[in-house]
Amino acid sequence: MVVSKEVAPEDKITIKVESGINGHNDTVFYTMKKTSKLQILMNAYCERTGFDIQSIRFWYDDSAVRRMDTPSSLGLVDGSEIYIFQGQG
Repeated sequence: MVVSKEVAPEDKITIKVESGINGHNDTVFYTMKKTSKLQILMNAYCERTGFDIQSIRFWYDDSAVRRMDTPSSLGLVDGSEIYIFQGQG
């Protein structure tokens, strides 16, 4: 018996990630499962842009996004925006 691992469209979400860092006005869209950890998105963004994950902060709705958060746990809906800012050491 073969079990399909297809994800139903209603279980996915597209998130807009927008940089607020001077000189990097990137806007990137990520599609992921609503139950996936946002660490996947964070790592993908850093790989794409070359940023060190320790030097930037991800924010949604005036709150820091943590690596273990999921789109569902933050109440994200399709098209929600996460913003990137320079971290403060």
